[in-house]
Amino acid sequence: QPATTELLTAQAALARDQGDWAASVRLVIEAIALDPQNSGAIAGLGLRHSFLGNFPEGDRGLRRAMELQGPTGVEPFLNRSAMLVNWRGPQAALRMVEHTTPKQELRDLARAQHLVQLGRLAEARAVVDGPGFELPAGNNTFYTGSVLKILQSLSKVSEARRLAESMRKTAQAEFDRGNRGSLVRMDLIRSQLALGDREPARALLRAWRDETEPWENRSKYKWFFQFGLRAAPLCALAGLPDEAIAILRKIQADGYQFGYRLRYDSDFDSLRSDPRFHEIMKQAEAWAAAQPEPTDL
Repeated sequence: QPATTELLTAQAALARDQGDWAASVRLVIEAIALDPQNSGAIAGLGLRHSFLGNFPEGDRGLRRAMELQGPTGVEPFLNRSAMLVNWRGPQAALRMVEHTTPKQELRDLARAQHLVQLGRLAEARAVVDGPGFELPAGNNTFYTGSVLKILQSLSKVSEARRLAESMRKTAQAEFDRGNRGSLVRMDLIRSQLALGDREPARALLRAWRDETEPWENRSKYKWFFQFGLRAAPLCALAGLPDEAIAILRKIQADGYQFGYRLRYDSDFDSLRSDPRFHEIMKQAEAWAAAQPEPTDL
């Protein structure tokens, strides 16, 4: 069968899910060679590099995908923003946001998020209160949880509650229809916690953990991204420190680099006094400090 971009990217995804990163990267590079303007494949290559801790190559891929998709591109912009927090902290991510031209709602979301991470709450509040900031409808966009965290950090109680109620209604309907995707679970659990329903959230987290445990030996990628990186902060929010620490330790032991993310993610605030968390964070930041600087910020 002749190689096509679609075939190669599908094979790359399978290799990634099976834990064969070298093959996955090679296949994506072959797909890009067939279609050098394929922004999805280029962004995928950037994400693979960033997952493997090669932040300069990851940044190059995500930056190129942003150029190809233009102001309407969502995922490359938000993924690059998140990667820069890991790599050099929210100040670097904020500089990127201020030197690019995404559509207004994405720019405002990222600016508010990084200002909150830096403790510049008055500036973040001005962004959120500005005319360009839009609250999502709670329909499982992959940044709805980020908006909820911003509102909570700014003590916008009524707005946060309305968004959490909308998130919970939509996510619960999806869950009841049999959708067990990680984004649906994340929105359902986060909204339950925001509304004070801790015990149902804990029960969902533990059921999710039990369902995904068999993945660990079959697909590092699947376990990391469909459970580990998403469940660890929710466990911390839910008052399950031992579960959160166990997940973080496994992720770190298997080679994922948190960088500076743990220091600036408010989801982990309940672990700030835990020496186990400090050890994980110390190791992550030592690794990040040794990485080369971004070239275009």
